[in-house]
Amino acid sequence: SLVILQQGGGFQYLFLEVDRGTMALKRIKSKLKGYREYYFSGGFFSKYGEAGYRKEDYSFRVLMTCPSEETRNNRLEQACSLGSNTMCWFAVHEQAVNDPFGNIWIRGKEYKEALKRLPPEIEYNWMRSYNKSERDEFIRQHVPLLSLI
Repeated sequence: SLVILQQGGGFQYLFLEVDRGTMALKRIKSKLKGYREYYFSGGFFSKYGEAGYRKEDYSFRVLMTCPSEETRNNRLEQACSLGSNTMCWFAVHEQAVNDPFGNIWIRGKEYKEALKRLPPEIEYNWMRSYNKSERDEFIRQHVPLLSLI
């Protein structure tokens, strides 16, 4: 779904994805790649842009809500692997429903910056383990939560 917010004299274009935890990672990756292609190919600008402007003047965010912190962080890793460090914003679904404009969103940029503080062997072990509760706790403590506005 596309949501268009008017803020000040401009607009924010937001695609909303609700992940209930049932979608395979392969499908998530395909969707995220599709959004990147939609922007970089000029498809989004062709549909919503105005004459006299450039493609770069029309950007959008992809907002994805996830059922848990662990799922959110897994999706963040997928986005980072594709280079989506600022286009995609992730939140826990319950928080997004309760306060969509609150400080609840995480981008890949801040996620990657926090992981740089870790010794490589710890990050490697987190990515391999089934239970990622240590990673999720680290993210809770070291990754800033952002607001949409």
